[in-house]
Amino acid sequence: DITYTFRFATTVANPASFLYSGYGPIGAVDSNVTQSVTVERNGEAILTDGDVAPPNIGPRTTPRYGELAKVGIHELSDGTSVFAGPRDDPFFAEVASIFDLGGLRPFNTAHLLPLDKTKGTDSLAGYNVNTVAVQVPIAELTNDGTVPAAGDAPNAVIGVWGGASRQSMAVDGGEGDWVQVSRLGNPLINEVIIPLGEKDAWNASNPADDAQYEQFYLNSELAAIVNTIYPTLPDARTTERSDLVLILGQGV
Repeated sequence: DITYTFRFATTVANPASFLYSGYGPIGAVDSNVTQSVTVERNGEAILTDGDVAPPNIGPRTTPRYGELAKVGIHELSDGTSVFAGPRDDPFFAEVASIFDLGGLRPFNTAHLLPLDKTKGTDSLAGYNVNTVAVQVPIAELTNDGTVPAAGDAPNAVIGVWGGASRQSMAVDGGEGDWVQVSRLGNPLINEVIIPLGEKDAWNASNPADDAQYEQFYLNSELAAIVNTIYPTLPDARTTERSDLVLILGQGV
């Protein structure tokens, strides 16, 4: 197993100012707020105090943002590249509609509260997310250290997950231990599989302990909801969903 740990530090040059950028375009003047990142691989530092790309504030503050963003790319001696900074979210997610009483736009006319049928809409399009990206040579990720011969080779399947941690508050007003507050592997598990009462515990746990959440895969609340709100469509199976356990809990 390989673990990459990113630790961020933020510096504010002039805390008396409300400006993130300082008094002028970033690049022409020093930014008022800057971030750096230290990256560890299995506990050993491979990047120390690397630059984090600034946010794309606007055409006056960041007129040549493409050039500014390059400071966040760090090519390391072992062939690994890392990046930290804002990027356009690459994941297509119909967030707005699916949480609006289970709306699936292409099937809008079949909903109990019908609307006109439309194409799916990417709710994340045009929004930046603070991104941590790692590019690793393929042979570094396989169990035998070689590049897979084909996509279905035994050493072509890997498991990847990420967690975010913050320091807890100490009794004396200082900072305590690092505590994992969020994690993700396959998308939308936290959002539509894990119920509200279990989300904090799920986010603080590791995938190795996910057997305790298997019941929520096997007996999908979302499938039952979809069957109710789309009565004219064929029913989805609501129990014994071993297919969801395989695809979402283990990966294919």
